[in-house]
Amino acid sequence: MTGRAVARGRAYAMSVFGEDVAIDVTTAAAEVELELAALTEHAGGTTALVDRLRRSAAHVGDTHAPDEARVAYQEGLRNLVERR
Repeated sequence: MTGRAVARGRAYAMSVFGEDVAIDVTTAAAEVELELAALTEHAGGTTALVDRLRRSAAHVGDTHAPDEARVAYQEGLRNLVERR
């Protein structure tokens, strides 16, 4: 690791999109918060999102051969939303 990932990413973006491209640095945590906020707004609030996720996990789990990864994802996302 060189510690130059941001500089290299910036140089790449500028070479592809030009010198005037707007470049911002973010974190995974900030992106997760933005995504959860958008999901919450789209669903009509936290309670509505939790209900939607609960129904979705139940639907995935009620199949003949439930996809354990999808069930775990839905339940994990619901738990994350409930803790916010």
